[in-house]
Amino acid sequence: MRKRFWINVPLQLNIVYFVSILLAITAVILFLTVNKSMIQISDKTHQIFLPIETIRRAIQLPYLFSGFICLLAAAVLTLLWSHRFVGPLKVIENALKNLSDGKYDFEIRSRETDALKDIIQLLKKVQEILKSRK
Repeated sequence: MRKRFWINVPLQLNIVYFVSILLAITAVILFLTVNKSMIQISDKTHQIFLPIETIRRAIQLPYLFSGFICLLAAAVLTLLWSHRFVGPLKVIENALKNLSDGKYDFEIRSRETDALKDIIQLLKKVQEILKSRK
């Protein structure tokens, strides 16, 4: 069992924040969709209390449609956001492969928005040390 769940607090909070925002936006969109459907069916039937089956039929399609749109948007945003992690991991993997093969003269690039830029900076220092010992 893990002794510490918070290893890199700023990074982990960033992930929690991102996922929480996606879930909150999804919940708001679904609530607004259901609420609008309920108002429309109530106005259409001129009744305050409706049978459950009537309500279910009224909200089923809008609920599914807005749920699908939210899921699709969350998938696209997650893909774009995850690039901040996957890209640097690939850079680190390639750099470690080159270093383990004895190749020290290559460029290690990182972007300002990369999540693992501190690790890449440390890897650049290791590369310089190894290059100077060669």
